[in-house]
Amino acid sequence: MPSISIVQRLRFDRVAGYTASTIMLLWVALANAFPLMFADSGTYLRIGTEYYVPYDRPVTYGLAILPLHSLLGLWSVAIAQCLFATWIFDRVLRAIFARPAPWLLPATVAALASLTSLPWFTGQVMPDMFAGLVILIAWLLLFARDGLARWERYALPALVTLIVAFHLSFVPTLGAVTIVGALTGWLLLRKPRIWKSGAIILGAIVVAVLGLSGFNLLTQGQFRPSTSSNAFLLARLLDGHMAQPTIIEMCKTREMILCRQDHVLDPAAVMPGQYYLWTVYPALKPAEIARMPAEETEVFRRTLQDNPAGVARMALNGFGQLLLLARAGDGMDRYGDEMQISQQIAKHFPRSEAAWQASRQQHGTLRSLARIPDRAIGLIGALLNIVIVTIAIRRRQPMIAGLATMMLATLILNALFCSVLSGVVERYQARVMWMPMLTLAVALIWWIGQRAAKEGQPWSSAGR
Repeated sequence: MPSISIVQRLRFDRVAGYTASTIMLLWVALANAFPLMFADSGTYLRIGTEYYVPYDRPVTYGLAILPLHSLLGLWSVAIAQCLFATWIFDRVLRAIFARPAPWLLPATVAALASLTSLPWFTGQVMPDMFAGLVILIAWLLLFARDGLARWERYALPALVTLIVAFHLSFVPTLGAVTIVGALTGWLLLRKPRIWKSGAIILGAIVVAVLGLSGFNLLTQGQFRPSTSSNAFLLARLLDGHMAQPTIIEMCKTREMILCRQDHVLDPAAVMPGQYYLWTVYPALKPAEIARMPAEETEVFRRTLQDNPAGVARMALNGFGQLLLLARAGDGMDRYGDEMQISQQIAKHFPRSEAAWQASRQQHGTLRSLARIPDRAIGLIGALLNIVIVTIAIRRRQPMIAGLATMMLATLILNALFCSVLSGVVERYQARVMWMPMLTLAVALIWWIGQRAAKEGQPWSSAGR
């Protein structure tokens, strides 16, 4: 009988911890009185509601959330994401601590939910929150594989494949961070399994890329993971005012569709590349639309040839800017009836439309909740992670050293790839700026527990 009561108590503690953690990660959406929406959320909903195949992003996330919002409504997507994040955090903590105390998970999540940008993404119908969670899965496979259950050793690589296919920006970041993590693990542990785990993760990335390429071949006739990569690369050059001189020079000797983009070619235009991507200007005929990829490719290549030093300076400057940019609430604006997200809610979720229009976001007051200096906290946490790596190596704690190293690598590489391939947008870095706080919380709990153990005090979260 006592053993049964202990099991019941453990189950109750876990359910309570998961429930509290999920609610804390959901607090911004709850305060908004509606799941958070970004302009691109409309495209992801349209994938499932109208079986739409967008040219500028994979269909994977839209299909993944389809069973949730089609059966249980939009709130189910936000709740499921918060619950999934809670499970990943719990799995990380159980990998590091032999017997984690019941309060450890909600306490860690409380720090993340109150001091970082994380809850602005977990409650948002967008795949951005997975940019950091997929790194944690990679860490589990690299540094905690021996402690994983058999089903987890198969399930986690499958999850990596699925999540990487959510957003193409995950591909280079996860691939590079995996290499950094594998090198770190080998230097610290000298175990061949590190390379095996790294190969499994990289293999999962390859499978995801091949799957996306195969899908594009079937639907759009191009075997490549993205059929719009040239448009995004050109937009980046336009935002940096690098491509405009090349276009103007080319327009002197030939007629191009890009020559008609007056606003894009205006030297005083702000973010002309974003205008080019998302504004239908001027109205193009189907034959002209078909010609655009060739023009974009040619202009991109000519710009690199004409001004390689300028492009390099632009990329380096953008990387430096994005390292320091991470504002919570970026993009949480009011969206008018002409926007796709509003149209999707009105057409396919009519029962939710009144709540959507009554939300803080639609009243323009949601950003007022972003009062915590999460960017400064994240940058300070990143600096402290450097200290954590040093101490963990000295104390022979490879799990914590590996976690801190991979968190730092994620911040650097996410800023690098996003600034070069997409642009300098605060939400890109904000989606991973919460990660140093996780390492900081874990390291503090570990070292406090170790000190307590040396002093003979009870500590229920003894580390492995």
